[in-house]
Amino acid sequence: MPLYIEGCFFLDDSFLGGQVVSTKTIFVLANSFKHRPGRCVAGREVVIGNFGYRMGGWVRPVSPSGKEGSLSDQERTLTNGSSVALKTFADIHVLRNENKQFQPENWVLDDRRPWSLSQFRMSPPSLSQAIETPPYLWLQPDQQTDRVSHAYLTQHPPAQSLYLVRPQQVRLSFFTNSQGKARKRVLFTYNDCDYDLALTDPEAISRYCPLEVPAQGQPAMNKILDPAGTLLCVSLAGEWNGDHYKLVAAVIEERG
Repeated sequence: MPLYIEGCFFLDDSFLGGQVVSTKTIFVLANSFKHRPGRCVAGREVVIGNFGYRMGGWVRPVSPSGKEGSLSDQERTLTNGSSVALKTFADIHVLRNENKQFQPENWVLDDRRPWSLSQFRMSPPSLSQAIETPPYLWLQPDQQTDRVSHAYLTQHPPAQSLYLVRPQQVRLSFFTNSQGKARKRVLFTYNDCDYDLALTDPEAISRYCPLEVPAQGQPAMNKILDPAGTLLCVSLAGEWNGDHYKLVAAVIEERG
């Protein structure tokens, strides 16, 4: 039988190749594009107690070999042959925390062992249990709301780089900009602050922009969502050209 310590199962075969492997059960809340065809998967850890479970902190498994931790198709394929999906419980095998200052949720994946649908037998939680209410989303004074500088984060390290929040207003927008680049954005208001962030959720893109993004000079394709039934998983990305960009990694609709 495995030995359980809060948040981790240390299995009988957990000492592989000189490394301790632990299994974490996560409730998946993001499965977004990252260095295509790679993905970034993240979720809340399931902490099991004597009388049920609660949602623990965030876990973002990262590849030991992929570009900036991006997960390959194989690394996120379950033992039943399917790909990991939103709002499911999954068991993942990790070696250690990456100890990354700006993304403390990162855990290095043991890529020798496939993920599996968890044998955890309780019903999925109400999403309301997972909603977070930070006062703001990594705001930097006098900076655009879609980014924060590396220098600023060095002086103000974030407590976490993932949040699940309910917006006050939310609109998806698909268009081609003046430089001829296709853009997929989420414009939303949270705590009376307006954000305009890149959308990296493949399911939301497929659902609301099934065709090509409108060509340059054509009107944007917009979709207004009901904020009362919409949650956004917002992620702070790694450094790029001196900045860390904020992304909407998942658009989760509670109804329909």
